[in-house]
Amino acid sequence: MRVVHKTNPTSYVRHSLTPVLGMPIATKEREKLDAQGTISFYFHEKKYKNGEPSARVLAVTNKHVLRADTTVDYQFRGTTAPRQHVRVCGFRRFQRFLDETRELDTITVAEAVRLAEDIAQLETEPKDENQEQSEDKLTLKIIKDQLKKLNNDNDKLQAFFKEVNAQWSDIARRTIGFVDWAPSISVDVDERHYTRDIGTVELDSQKFKDSFQGNVVDLGNKFTLHELNKMFWPDNSNRSEIRRLLRIQGVVTREHLATPDCHDKHGDPTYIVGKDGNTTGFTVGRYSGLEAYLCDASGRESTEVAIYNYSKTSGDFADNGDSGSLIFTGDGRMLAILHSGMLKGSSSHVTFGTPAWWAIEQLKVRYPHADFNCTTFSSD
Repeated sequence: MRVVHKTNPTSYVRHSLTPVLGMPIATKEREKLDAQGTISFYFHEKKYKNGEPSARVLAVTNKHVLRADTTVDYQFRGTTAPRQHVRVCGFRRFQRFLDETRELDTITVAEAVRLAEDIAQLETEPKDENQEQSEDKLTLKIIKDQLKKLNNDNDKLQAFFKEVNAQWSDIARRTIGFVDWAPSISVDVDERHYTRDIGTVELDSQKFKDSFQGNVVDLGNKFTLHELNKMFWPDNSNRSEIRRLLRIQGVVTREHLATPDCHDKHGDPTYIVGKDGNTTGFTVGRYSGLEAYLCDASGRESTEVAIYNYSKTSGDFADNGDSGSLIFTGDGRMLAILHSGMLKGSSSHVTFGTPAWWAIEQLKVRYPHADFNCTTFSSD
């Protein structure tokens, strides 16, 4: 489903069915467990390892999102092997999508009724002075125009709901591809001890080719663009205005992870980062340049990118179901792939991720010619 302009009444509710980053996914293997996750980013394979041309486009997410057994390596063995199908929106996420659409339609109808009542009141009120008559005529025209737009929006929402309910309710029709590669989760790939929790999905070209835009994040309507500029660039250093569709290009290097090249309002090195996830949607957090060193119950140690909530009142940066989300900077650089978090009370206090630069290194071992910057499904 294509991304539409914000003036389209379906622009927000259709978000989960569009091919922007943050797409909510679930696998056929794990759908009965209601296990869900999120697409990190896309890449074009360009060439197979043997140098032969490849037209494949793949999506990246977490291993634990794609496979129940995270201790063994998985790779698709070819056309005769059974495919591990991946869907857009598991059962619970699709029901939430339907509920959000119904709620928006209800709100639109209620607002239309209120405007109709305002029009009736204005048309029956006595007019004593010419100035008041002129003002009321202008007000009446404005409200009638608003009502006309709302009625049009309501028609579009109802048609949209009917279309989606008919064409997307069967989860099998929401299949977007199949698992291509998902190595075991490991913290011992090299001496850095970053968490390798990645897997790839080969995408169905028929589902993506007409609406694919590459690695783009839809920042939605939770914040105005002015608010986003102030949040991402607290020191007012942004040289270009942020846009609702943020193009993701490049990565935060290892050096800049240690010493961010952005600053908070006090001048301290900091990245204000965003992510768009299956459960919590678009949220903003903070990365200060300090890695986290963790040790699990079995004594395994790992090094993680640690993201803190944006503020005490901003809510959690991430929650269950957001696994796989890309964590990115305000200028569109990949910073990390989200894989877990640490609770403080009933809330997520710290979110952990794998550095994007390192994750891409691991992907390039498997897909040495991978191109992360194509803007159409066909890379020709």
